[in-house]
Amino acid sequence: MDIKKENIDDLNALVRIQITEDDYKENVDKVLQDYRKKAKVDGFRPGKTPLGLVKKMYGMAILADEVNKLLSESLTKFLYSDDFRVLGEPLPSENSPTIEWETQKDFEFAFDIGIAPEVEVNLSKRDKIKWYKIDVDETLINDQVENYAKKFGNFEIAEISEVDDMVKGDLTEQDENGIQKDGGIVALDALVSLNTISDKEAKDQFIGLKAGDEIQLDMLKSFPNETDRAALLKIEKDQLENISNTFSYTIGEVSRFAPAPVNQELFDQAYGPDQVKSEEEFRQKIKEDLQAQFDRESLYKFHIDTKEKLVNKTNIELPDEFLKRWMLATSKDEKMTKESLEEEYPRFGEDLKWQLIKDL
Repeated sequence: MDIKKENIDDLNALVRIQITEDDYKENVDKVLQDYRKKAKVDGFRPGKTPLGLVKKMYGMAILADEVNKLLSESLTKFLYSDDFRVLGEPLPSENSPTIEWETQKDFEFAFDIGIAPEVEVNLSKRDKIKWYKIDVDETLINDQVENYAKKFGNFEIAEISEVDDMVKGDLTEQDENGIQKDGGIVALDALVSLNTISDKEAKDQFIGLKAGDEIQLDMLKSFPNETDRAALLKIEKDQLENISNTFSYTIGEVSRFAPAPVNQELFDQAYGPDQVKSEEEFRQKIKEDLQAQFDRESLYKFHIDTKEKLVNKTNIELPDEFLKRWMLATSKDEKMTKESLEEEYPRFGEDLKWQLIKDL
């Protein structure tokens, strides 16, 4: 076996591998003997099939398999034992000789490889990267306390409806005379969140109501979205075109969201039982959590800025055409095309340059 590397330029090379019959014959003969022992051929007892017949049946497939295994092992060993770094994986050269498995005994293979460039980072004392320190102030703490109170709050029964309340009641379809339609839709316990009604006139109808009050609704005006309207009436969307647009709505209940009080129950809900035992500790814990979050964001920002600075300051050339071929050949995205690759490659190239810098 003979393996040679031919440098095309500083970033591209060609590896030629020549495999002769002596390199694979012993392994092929051994596999053929194993096949002979296991082969079940009509007219012959197991293990007694003539070797020539086994070779005729399986010889070419065994030859190709053994040569390819030898090729893969030798190529991998060669690449890892040499003093250069390969980018991507070797690709069969477009100038590779044609293989005739039926007639050839000696084989030659050629692979294109991309070589990692030498990398030297040149920074001076003037090259600085800013670290952003974000401090947690009382406003941020107050906002987070409010968020926790809302997160663990509940709806409570209210007497008179207000702009952000929730009302529950019965919807009844009306005829053209404003009377309950015979056989019409009746949706019991229909729940309406007032802050989802965008039309001001329609929304104003719901303000100032108490349990037992009744209003007449223009359903299309109050709930223009077909999906929402059908869900409220508890019917399918295709049924909407067959019903009246006028419904009466009898209020059964008014409920209002109330944030949780800032007490031990809230502390336990937010951080677990007895982890925080006072409002002061609660606020301190919130401050620590926010500070840790901001520090992570600062670190991420620093990482991005460092990457951009070093990549821009370091002149790194890549074997672009080889890498594009490799990406296209190995991509698991069936929709990837040469056009979409051209859009994706700049990001890939930047990430690869950054990896080469980090590996210094």
